[in-house]
Amino acid sequence: MLAGPGAISNVILYAGGHEGIEHKLLVMAVVLSTALVVYWVWRLAARYGDRLNPSTLIIANRVMGLLLAAIAVEFILDGVAAHYPNIITID
Repeated sequence: MLAGPGAISNVILYAGGHEGIEHKLLVMAVVLSTALVVYWVWRLAARYGDRLNPSTLIIANRVMGLLLAAIAVEFILDGVAAHYPNIITID
């Protein structure tokens, strides 16, 4: 999921967005730091996951699902606004 098509295309877009080696090194540093943070979160989750209450896990699962749904709606609205710019009016 972390290395899916969306993540890969975002890295390609950000890396190709600016010229210069500094920008590409910065993108690589961000990708590496994200990978390290995810690694440590998974390591801690494997160690401390058994200590969590099952209702807490259900609540966290529903909150993450709500966050994912909100991001999906934002992507859909951005796509509609890109194809139909007259719908969105900013006063």
